[in-house]
Amino acid sequence: MSAADAPIRVVIADDAVGLRGLLRAVLTRQPGFEVVGEAGNGAEALVAVSRTRPDLLLLDLAMPVMDGLEALPKITGLSPSTRVVVLSGFDAAQMEDEARALGAHGYLTKGLSPAELVAALRRTVDAGRREPAPAAAVGGAEEFETLLQSEDRFRVLLDEVVDYAIVMLDAEGRVASWNTGARRITGYSATDVLGRHLSCFYPRGEGERADHDLVQARTTGRRETEGSRVRADGSRFWASSTLTAMRDDAGGIYGYAAVFHDISARREAEQALATMAATDLLTGLPNRREFESRLGAIGRGRFAILAIDLDNLKAMNDGYGHETGDEALRVAAQALRMGVRELDVVARVGGDEFAALLPDLTEAEALAAAERLRLGMHGVTIQRGQARISAGVAIGDPGADPAMVWAAADEALYVAKTGGRDRCEVAAGGRVAGRTVGVPGWGPRLEELVSGRGMRSVYQPVVELAGGATMGFEALGRPVGGDLDAGVEALFAAAERLGYGRDLDWLCRRAALREARSLPVGCTLFVNVGVSALLDPVHDVDQMLLLVGWAGRHPSDVVLEITERELVLDIARLGEVLASYRAHGFRFAVDDVGDGHSTLEMLAAAVPEFLKISGRLTRGAAEVGPRSAIRAVVAFAAECGARVVAEGIETPAHLELMRELGVELGQGFGLERPAVASAWS
Repeated sequence: MSAADAPIRVVIADDAVGLRGLLRAVLTRQPGFEVVGEAGNGAEALVAVSRTRPDLLLLDLAMPVMDGLEALPKITGLSPSTRVVVLSGFDAAQMEDEARALGAHGYLTKGLSPAELVAALRRTVDAGRREPAPAAAVGGAEEFETLLQSEDRFRVLLDEVVDYAIVMLDAEGRVASWNTGARRITGYSATDVLGRHLSCFYPRGEGERADHDLVQARTTGRRETEGSRVRADGSRFWASSTLTAMRDDAGGIYGYAAVFHDISARREAEQALATMAATDLLTGLPNRREFESRLGAIGRGRFAILAIDLDNLKAMNDGYGHETGDEALRVAAQALRMGVRELDVVARVGGDEFAALLPDLTEAEALAAAERLRLGMHGVTIQRGQARISAGVAIGDPGADPAMVWAAADEALYVAKTGGRDRCEVAAGGRVAGRTVGVPGWGPRLEELVSGRGMRSVYQPVVELAGGATMGFEALGRPVGGDLDAGVEALFAAAERLGYGRDLDWLCRRAALREARSLPVGCTLFVNVGVSALLDPVHDVDQMLLLVGWAGRHPSDVVLEITERELVLDIARLGEVLASYRAHGFRFAVDDVGDGHSTLEMLAAAVPEFLKISGRLTRGAAEVGPRSAIRAVVAFAAECGARVVAEGIETPAHLELMRELGVELGQGFGLERPAVASAWS
């Protein structure tokens, strides 16, 4: 077979697993392409190129620890015959010039269609095959010397990588060589570790895991894991590990390349985020998501749900300020938690709303518990006014749907509040007939909005906190004829409950892009999109591409800001959908990180370029809890290569705190208020 007829052997290097899978699927369906390796960062790309000597390397730029620009000259020095094509979400001439100066043979943006991508890759490889091949030594000793020089060059390049441990193993899994990064991370010296089995890096009693990982790598070619590893002094660290089988031309395994990275800081940040995702940071109680999770895990016994409301919170906020209202919420939360049994669950599920799950109680016992909480609140002292609650009580028989019982308790609460507040009501027969709580008047209004496309957009600048420059704008949907800032959260909450959520989401996206034509050319546009809308097959990526093109924008200008208004049941499906958007150049932000809405599963699926801290965290950053949460988000973002945006910056003190905590970007009334697009042109 001539060189021109040989398949194009490709290595794909990108930290987004979903995108790697998409690229692999595209290329393997094309005749003449063979994907021979994958990598999640520059260090892994270096190992993959050394192992396979591919014709083509598809290289992302924005990868953690060793990015594409750092890896480029190392890779071209190691394998001069490999054509390197940068596939990036950055459509910037300066970035392309820098990549080509470092040795890239091509620069493509992720907005290309599969056909355009394949055609461009073929042209790049064909051009390389027409060029004279690098001079190569032939024959016996000269060939062996060239091989040795190549291996020596590889070891020198690996030694320059200090943030990753790169360990070369023999066919039995024993350490044959390693780099400076391995010595730094593990604390072992060469004399301590050379010749020892891979299991020496695993905790005592877990050596079988090392053998299992080797078997998996031998069987499938590659094994990716995360887990605990051990340093020379016995201390443990959390590592992200990749184990790749290295084969000779005959297909036999002659060794393995083990690459691991100390991600202990990211692990700690993830654990902090997991706690935040289940906790209301103002009160320390479980939040709505966690309460719904507890309801989903309830057994088949009888249970009671209390829907509880802190009376007159709005009057406190309006009359004395949010600090007074927040203090009332904290005090009330503590009293509620102390007023129930250890096995009961009390959660804050909304602005002034709490809920309690009380297992194994009769209706009389549940009403008595609610009355104890109500009367106990009379003895609670707050700065101004009085702490009073109203409560609705509903009983779930064995096997009852907890969501229906909660709805019945909510309706009973409505009766208690309209009957004078500071009282408890029991749902008659499990439900209060004839009332729909929380959505009065929304149905006709939503139908009118959707049918008449009655949404518009205002735009709030997203600002570089270091220098004050505007890097982009967030589009905020507003009803036509309504106040710019009034009732929007309630509107979207009602839309989700009444089945209008996806339609309203699409209307907001249309308005955001239609009116963005007046914004400065090339600015980044943040557009909110709900998870259910992303998963909607009617409004898929093709529809979004048409909308972006109609608005005269490029996908790389658009950051889809994921808002999680409902429980995500199929994270794997969401990951696939996001990969299809990202392949066209769209970027992603996850909204309200740290406010209990954005789970780790969401962060893992989205692989976002931006993390947006909730305004509640920003405004509370003077306190230890919110400040620690923001530090965890910033640490997590640093590990993942994302940028952090603080929402809700309203005062110079907020701005200064965000700068001190390492937040790069911000938005809020203290920086710029939202305005129509023409105001920013």
